[in-house]
Amino acid sequence: MKPPSAAEPAQNLVQPSQPKLVWGIAIIALVFTMISSYLVIENIDFDHKVAVTAHRGSSKHAPENTLSAVRRAIEDGADFVEIDVQETADGVVVLLHDTDLMRLAGVNKKIWEVTYNEIKSLDAGSWFSKKFKGEHIPTLTETLELSRNNIKLNIELKFNGHEKQLVERVVKIIQDHNFESQCVISSLNNAGLQKVRSLNPDLQTGYIVARSIGNMFSADSDFLSLASNIVTTDVVAAAGKKNKKQVHVWTINSPADMSYFIDLGIDNIITDYPARLVAMIKERQTYSDVEKLLLATANRLKR
Repeated sequence: MKPPSAAEPAQNLVQPSQPKLVWGIAIIALVFTMISSYLVIENIDFDHKVAVTAHRGSSKHAPENTLSAVRRAIEDGADFVEIDVQETADGVVVLLHDTDLMRLAGVNKKIWEVTYNEIKSLDAGSWFSKKFKGEHIPTLTETLELSRNNIKLNIELKFNGHEKQLVERVVKIIQDHNFESQCVISSLNNAGLQKVRSLNPDLQTGYIVARSIGNMFSADSDFLSLASNIVTTDVVAAAGKKNKKQVHVWTINSPADMSYFIDLGIDNIITDYPARLVAMIKERQTYSDVEKLLLATANRLKR
């Protein structure tokens, strides 16, 4: 019989401890899962309803910030359409995200350099698809008329440094159409939101935050519209329980992210794919509380 080598006694010493190590790891994993599940149970509201906002309309199926994009958002079942508004040189409030017309209409001019008559016949749809050739840049008034009793609006004020009476004109258009209960106003510009409040305290406002700097909860607004990378369980809890603010998150497009933010208790998810999110919400309504809990736990552990 071959005598044991020098390495064999060492192996014999290590082997008996391996089952203990495996069980130790398993116990730690189990405890971690139980703690995570407990935290999920403590924070999840199975009856919580999340609203769906179509980002610039259903902008993956129609050119952004157009009436076609709004119509598609209505068809997709979204609760809100997020639109961007700016002023033309003659003070007409139109839907436009960029400061210039190059990307959407091929015109190298700033929005504040042109009158509405100069842009109303521009083709703002062909860049997206030939199907939308001739789509025009709509006014806020046109958008309100289309949206009435069909969908709510999240009107983002885009301050470009050349605005003259953007806040006043937007508020007046809303009031003239008795649209206060069907819209919210949002902006990166907190001073602009305070002006909205001073003109009409009944309008709901939302402060857009792209990165976490300072105390974002101090903004005098009804909700915070946050970039997804700064939204955490603590942020949602602080916004809701301590500061009585809703939380909107943008721009959420993947099913995994949608599911995660639903479980996080977000009030409103802004997405380029509203139909996808609406379908997910409807499907989750068929789940039992246990199934929702398991899904929420899995979503947390994946993060």
